[in-house]
Amino acid sequence: MDIFGMGLTVAGLCAFETISSIDNAVINAEVLGTMDQKARRWFLTWGLLIAVFLVRGVLPWLIAVTVLLFAIGLARTMQAPDDYQQGATVKIMYLHVPAAW
Repeated sequence: MDIFGMGLTVAGLCAFETISSIDNAVINAEVLGTMDQKARRWFLTWGLLIAVFLVRGVLPWLIAVTVLLFAIGLARTMQAPDDYQQGATVKIMYLHVPAAW
């Protein structure tokens, strides 16, 4: 990917994040207007912690680790030796059996 493609991807993600944040702010303002004081305080405390720290902080790292581990597992599957009876066709079980769980 060239520098233009990377810049376009980053710009698109920034636009998406901005639009999502504005949409969430409008919805939250409407919801907060209908809540009593105790529920509003709980929502602002825990809701913001979950939204900011978990979704925007932890989730991207979990996605990156998942993609990395999937790539490592796929590479190791392809490097596994062939079965002595079924040959290379048995390697499909490395993907299908875990997917069944």
